[in-house]
Amino acid sequence: MLIARPLSAISGLLILVLLSRTLSSDDYGIYFAIWALAEILILASNVGLIHAAYRYIHADEYLDGKLVPHGPVWRLIAIRLCSLIILAAGLYGFSPSFIVDAEPQLAYSVVSIVVAIVVFEGLARFIEIVMDSMLCQGRSQSSLVSRTVFRLMGISYFLWAGELNLQNVLLAEMVAIGLGLLLGMVLLLDIYRRASSANVQAEDSEGFPLKRMFSYAFPAFLAQLIGLVYGPDVLKLVLNKVSGPEALAMFGFAYSLAAVIQRYIPANLMAGIFRPVFVAASKREDADNVLPGLLSLTIKLNWIIIIPIFCAAWFGANEMFFIISQGNYAASSGLFCVLVLGLLPVSVHLILSMYCLARESSWPTVVATAVCVLVLPLAFLLTQHFQAMGVAVAFVLSEMLWVLVCYWYIRRKQPLSMDWRGMGKLLLCAVLAILICELLAHLGWSWIILTALVTLVYIGLLVYVRPLTAQEGVWLNAVVPEKLRKIVKGRAG
Repeated sequence: MLIARPLSAISGLLILVLLSRTLSSDDYGIYFAIWALAEILILASNVGLIHAAYRYIHADEYLDGKLVPHGPVWRLIAIRLCSLIILAAGLYGFSPSFIVDAEPQLAYSVVSIVVAIVVFEGLARFIEIVMDSMLCQGRSQSSLVSRTVFRLMGISYFLWAGELNLQNVLLAEMVAIGLGLLLGMVLLLDIYRRASSANVQAEDSEGFPLKRMFSYAFPAFLAQLIGLVYGPDVLKLVLNKVSGPEALAMFGFAYSLAAVIQRYIPANLMAGIFRPVFVAASKREDADNVLPGLLSLTIKLNWIIIIPIFCAAWFGANEMFFIISQGNYAASSGLFCVLVLGLLPVSVHLILSMYCLARESSWPTVVATAVCVLVLPLAFLLTQHFQAMGVAVAFVLSEMLWVLVCYWYIRRKQPLSMDWRGMGKLLLCAVLAILICELLAHLGWSWIILTALVTLVYIGLLVYVRPLTAQEGVWLNAVVPEKLRKIVKGRAG
């Protein structure tokens, strides 16, 4: 996993760089619109199967190293394939111009490719979820990385051949995702092959109560479906409809880079550690005291990663975007700064969801998700006046509203005391670091120096103000290496 994640990130960034330099603004915007539509279809078609896989599929590992799967694996995979085919095939009912504005024959060809991408990608992701549920993260990561690497190889081939256009990009991605799906299926079948010689046979779907499974999974899917209404993919389609593909290209470029950062913040990268820690803490007699402390600490750990990136982007994003896109999307730097700032409430959103999971309370997240649908009309209004920046602001506002509503609902039912003072110190350090470096910028200092310096100033201020409480310092002592602990904790604890 330590190799797979960076390899996937680097390959994804290279694809972003290649496409931003070679595709026209209109084609680049259409590319993001197509993937936004694909993401919506993939999520909307899961009908609770993702939650069912996490809950009802597992594997036992025996002393001889044999892994024996349990649960309705093949039945769920078959249902997932059917749900993807049914919803994706519905695209044929729309005019081809809904997908891409081109000649009818070319447009229908693109629609067929998009349908295949939705089916292949959706099924590949589900197989990875199945392997994750069996604690085979190495196999699921191999499947994920293979699709990204194959995409990069296909796009690089068309670039080398001088035939890199939107249709060939989508064709390369369809073939790459299909190959990745094939690899994922082979890896899953290999688990069963290895288990065939074990003493205990793998349990599949015979006699499994589907009614009980869907009664658990479907409500969670409904909340997920409501979240689609105001999510970033719908906002991309709104931007494309109101302002056109060129504005979407600007937003998509910035959002894709911000999404890479989001993928590697602790709330995502260490979710497999944070969730069981929250669950274990919820079972303690002093859970009402321990859980709020854990909540504050994990939020701070995420903010300590996100805020320096925002500070660096404040001074260096414009020049870096100019270099990356060869001047095509340098104006996206402001969007990027807003989106990185939006990762602060995004991280709180993820941590609060883990808190609710530990408390076995889904209503705070459901209510918060439902309320955030109100952001969609605001998104239309902001997009009409501010185009791509309006969508970025709407995204940030939706995440902030979700956090506020979820926190308010939790507080109605149980005590939840947060360390607001420590979080305020993290934000104050960012403001001071930017102000100090802005003074130096007016003296003509290079953006490269300022980008590095603002991060160092921020870390120095953290050491001085001590944003963590004494108890958080004790917890950090147990899990974080000493050098990093000194930077984050300062003299606290």
